[in-house]
Amino acid sequence: MKPIKICSIFFAFAIILCGCSNNEIASIQAEADQYKKRIEALEIENRELQQKLTPVQLKQGSLTLNYIEGKDKRRFVEQEVPLLLIPQVDAQVLNKIEPNTVVEVQDFVEVNQEVWLYVTMPVFDTPANMKGWIKEPDTQLYTVETQSKVKSPITLKEGTNVYKVNLFTEIQGTETTKTEVDQTCILSDEQEQFVALSCAGGASFIVKKSDIFFPPVE
Repeated sequence: MKPIKICSIFFAFAIILCGCSNNEIASIQAEADQYKKRIEALEIENRELQQKLTPVQLKQGSLTLNYIEGKDKRRFVEQEVPLLLIPQVDAQVLNKIEPNTVVEVQDFVEVNQEVWLYVTMPVFDTPANMKGWIKEPDTQLYTVETQSKVKSPITLKEGTNVYKVNLFTEIQGTETTKTEVDQTCILSDEQEQFVALSCAGGASFIVKKSDIFFPPVE
């Protein structure tokens, strides 16, 4: 018997047993209707979740992950790459890795003669969907040469002098302020010795190139 029918029978018995007045019956009926709506909503949500989970379970069941040794702690992603739920090209996309990003590598695996990486991508506000799978050929070695191309993540240390402006033309005549904490940012633009950064919490700064820090090359 479905939950909705059980609830209906329960409230029918409640009305019979309590010898309720019309107002009390109306109140009980209203409460029963609310429960019925909640149960219907939960049943719909459950069906939707089942539809989402079933394809994932089927894909996982067909995969064999052979873990292999990898020495790289970081890899450079030059082009936009989807971050996938499982190491399979048609898997659900969790997020996207923007061009010129350095990712942290957690694991190397071989799947059907292809090498995949389980990585952590930089996030700046909500730590959601930050870990997933990408193909190794979609990445490059992270070296001193590629470091100069990095747009994310960029670190500003506590106490760095910054201009709280959006345009390079607004620097002149503007006094700098110091950052109160370390900031993780994306490099959005650059001009001569300055760069424009978008940072966690919606903050935007312009700073000298010499004051920014890239992920270390190891």
